Formats: sequence, structure tokens, C-alpha cells
Amino acid sequence: MTFLNATTSEGHPLYGLIPTKDTDDRKFPLIGFNHGSTGQWEFYNDNLNHFASHGYVIVFPFIKNPDDDKKPFTTNTDGKYLKQTIEYAKQANKDPSSPLFNMIDVENVVVAGHSMGATCSIMASKAMDPVKLTVTQHPGICGPFGPPPSPDTWMPSDREATYGSI
Repeated sequence: MTFLNATTSEGHPLYGLIPTKDTDDRKFPLIGFNHGSTGQWEFYNDNLNHFASHGYVIVFPFIKNPDDDKKPFTTNTDGKYLKQTIEYAKQANKDPSSPLFNMIDVENVVVAGHSMGATCSIMASKAMDPVKLTVTQHPGICGPFGPPPSPDTWMPSDREATYGSI
């Protein structure tokens, strides 16, 4: 696997994992995974490595950067950075100078996240095409008082817009 440390065209950092190709024509599904509040790459590294070892390209956006995203007030709930990161990967797939060149099967995109990132995965999935699968792990910004009201979290109608009710 190859570790990816890149920046979207909007200036947001991202990490990723690229599996090793066994043939020149093989392309891999893409997983865009958004972390939860105070999330760090290290929280998810083992799971994301596991997915990459099974043939998925992984992209992992940061809202600000790896250090500032550890702060509890660095949040996002509209999926903006997840969408930007997936779009970055799709464009890099076309760029011969990119390590992602010709690596991604753009018809097989998975949008995923945990907690705050799960809310982002719901919101990003509504606005993207095609999305093969949306994975939400404990969606919502959670805390001692529960998730906040809309628009800071997802609503059932948002979830249903990701290709039907889950």
C-alpha cells in the first residue's frame, strides 16, 4: 500500500491509502471516509488499512488539518469536505502525474463516516452521483445532551435521499 498525503484544490488536506495493483488494468473502488468530532487518522488507521488491503482506495478528509481537527469545535455536518475529497480523488484518477492515476473505479464509490463524519456521509451522498453505498457509523454529533437539531445533524428525509430508507 501507498500512503497518500495530499491537498484538495480548495486547500484542504487529506490522507489516503492506495492498494498495490496486480495488473495495469485493475481499478479499485473508492471509499471516502470522514472522521468524527475530534477524530484523528490514528483512530481509524487500522480499519482503513484493512479496507485498503482488500482492494479499496481510501481518501480521508480533514476539515482544517490533522492537528486542528482534534479540537472539539472543529466541526462540519454538511459533507462539504467529504465531497471535495472524493472529487479530488476522481480528478486525480485522470491525472498522469498523480499516484491515483487510473487507480479508481469511479462507478464504485462508497461514502462513509463515523459520528460527525457519518452525518457528513449522509449529506454528501445526497448530492453525489454515483454512490454505490453509504455507510454511517453512529451518525450525528453526539455528546452528553444528544445530537443538535437540524440543520446541524441529519434528518430522516436526508437519510432517505441516499437511495431510500436504510
